[in-house]
Amino acid sequence: MMPNTYRLGLGLMRQEGGRFFRDTRAGAVGIASVFIALMCFTGTALLSDHLLLVQNRHQLRSGTVSASIAATQRLAGLDPDLTAAELAGALEPLARRYILANLPESTRASARGTLEVTVLPDREAGVVGVEAAADLGGAIVGRHIWGRLIEKTRAATGAGRTTNRIEVVLAIDVSYSMRHALHGQWGWPTRMEIVKQAAHDLVAILNPTAEGDVAVGVVPWHHLVRLGDTARQDWSREGWAEYPSSRRYAAAYACGDNTPDCTSPDEIQALPADPGEEWLGCLGEHRVSLTGRADRPSVAGLFDIPSRSAFAQAIFASGQGWSYNCLQSPLPDGMNYQNCYGTADDDVKGIGRVYYERPAQRGCGADPLGYVGESPVILPLTTDRTAVEAIVDSLEPVGFATYSTLGVAWGQRLLSPAWRDVWGDDVHPVDPAVAANAGTRKAIVLLTDGEDNQCGSQDPSCSSNEVGFGRGVACTAAKAAGTEIFVITAMHPDNVSSSLGRSLRACSSEADDPRGTYVFFNNSDAETLRAAFADIARQLGTVRRLYYH
Repeated sequence: MMPNTYRLGLGLMRQEGGRFFRDTRAGAVGIASVFIALMCFTGTALLSDHLLLVQNRHQLRSGTVSASIAATQRLAGLDPDLTAAELAGALEPLARRYILANLPESTRASARGTLEVTVLPDREAGVVGVEAAADLGGAIVGRHIWGRLIEKTRAATGAGRTTNRIEVVLAIDVSYSMRHALHGQWGWPTRMEIVKQAAHDLVAILNPTAEGDVAVGVVPWHHLVRLGDTARQDWSREGWAEYPSSRRYAAAYACGDNTPDCTSPDEIQALPADPGEEWLGCLGEHRVSLTGRADRPSVAGLFDIPSRSAFAQAIFASGQGWSYNCLQSPLPDGMNYQNCYGTADDDVKGIGRVYYERPAQRGCGADPLGYVGESPVILPLTTDRTAVEAIVDSLEPVGFATYSTLGVAWGQRLLSPAWRDVWGDDVHPVDPAVAANAGTRKAIVLLTDGEDNQCGSQDPSCSSNEVGFGRGVACTAAKAAGTEIFVITAMHPDNVSSSLGRSLRACSSEADDPRGTYVFFNNSDAETLRAAFADIARQLGTVRRLYYH
């Protein structure tokens, strides 16, 4: 039998022990509650940190996007001879300002002293990428519980070009005066050399590729244009270019002592049945009528395809009033001069008989005296950058007159979708009316170094010249077809007369789009002329974000 005291002690122990165990369970629950509360607090803080970091990164990314676009636009005006490091140094302050301006006031102060900006200019592509890192502050857990786990927010943005398809034609003056320097008659580099480098700059920025949907064509023009060998053979075989039986000479080709005493501007002359040599591929603006006569075209049919209205082979072209047959003795009394192909039996040049004589296709094939080479050829729209650069390299001053009308007219023929079969390309020129081609930009870049002189002193109104219409008519028709026209002068601005400036400005798309820059006359040196081409390329290529992270 158990003593009472023992039973009492055991009872007390049971009571106290039960209370102890009950108290222990309560304590565990309390401790667990503390841990749970701490975990909830930490989780909430981590979630807050995550959301804050995402917000900070978004803000910094917005800043790099703005900085990238601003720096890309500024790049066009910087010296083209700056190195990549010099470009980065010139653009970094601008990028920094744009990044800070895009941050909210609450983080701007923290970022100002910690912001790191890296500018990545790509001169060839004409774009600038921007990378940035900054301590934007605001982390709860990372700063106050475990220390600074994340010190800076980082973002990067790159820029690229061309979201829409682009088709552009370089219509380049290759008349003989392109041998001159920008400031005058002689000097180096010549206008032609500068323009070739400027054209290379434009091609490099646009970077024609099938994947990038950029195609470039080239029209070298003077008083004629010339087809390449493959196109020349195609046009002969298809009957798109014919040798005419007669030609209307749309300007006076022989004059007496008094200026009005000239042959009629509408003189028609038969051509020999056999031209005596192979056609080299040069064309003017004359079309061959049903009777076989080479005549001025109608303005309404300016862009008719050659299967509808064949072009005349420019073997005995009528530019500047050149006639086929030199008049023979006895010559009319008082005749001052005649321009003709072939020779006359009393050849007294510049005094009274034959003022100039020239071989057939002069300005198309190589000059027999060696003054000029063969006329460079048209390059239809292509995405092959190597082919474009090869044609640009081939440009040489060969022409004896300036007919910018040809540059505009043939530029539009390269861009017109109705001419696709003529040029033999399955894709270009595209038809913007097709949904897949919506937003396509078509443009002509017209480069000239002076006034057109196809009309001559006998036809100042250009009513009956070889082309049959002035440059303004071609420009109006091209713009009506949806083409943008940029004009550049390869000459010192002091030499751009007010009349030339007005006519070229009217030719351009300046009045149609006040947001763009379409006229470039202030080309006093090589740098400004090259900058003009680069500016056009960047206007045609739309800046877009390629990446950000």
